[in-house]
Amino acid sequence: MADLVIPNTFSPNTPAKADEVNANFDAVATHANRPPPVTPTSGVFLIRHLELTANSPVWTTSATTDMVINNIPVVAGHTYGVRFDGIVDWASLATGARWDIYSRLNGVDHKRLAIVQPGLTGQTYWTIGNTVLWKPTVTASTDDMSVRVNEISNGADIQFIGGRTLAVFDYGVAV
Repeated sequence: MADLVIPNTFSPNTPAKADEVNANFDAVATHANRPPPVTPTSGVFLIRHLELTANSPVWTTSATTDMVINNIPVVAGHTYGVRFDGIVDWASLATGARWDIYSRLNGVDHKRLAIVQPGLTGQTYWTIGNTVLWKPTVTASTDDMSVRVNEISNGADIQFIGGRTLAVFDYGVAV
């Protein structure tokens, strides 16, 4: 924050001119009413991270939540990245089979992380690495983020194999 500069000084027993007094008041008012300085964020900060190393269950139908990070501390107006990385083991009997993978915020679907629809039968592997953005409107430490799989078109069983991660990053405030 810049220092306040008063343009005119006065001596005792010397008349002050109105325009000089007004200039001093204007300087104080301008200094007091200017917006606060913006401190740019100098990097991306990892807020929470969850890594699972065991395979998930095999999902055959319906929707299931796989990974959950509870009580994420967030600041209103910051932009956060929700990152998911994993490998899907896909066993399909129908070329039109499809599963969607969502990020969930406080138990509600937030944004789609991936559409898994290889368009073939048999077994294959599908690598997912995606980040979706989220901008909270309130400062809190109670937001929960999770990953949910949802079968859209019947005909395939899926499973996350090996390691998978869910991470939340604070990108700060856009300037």
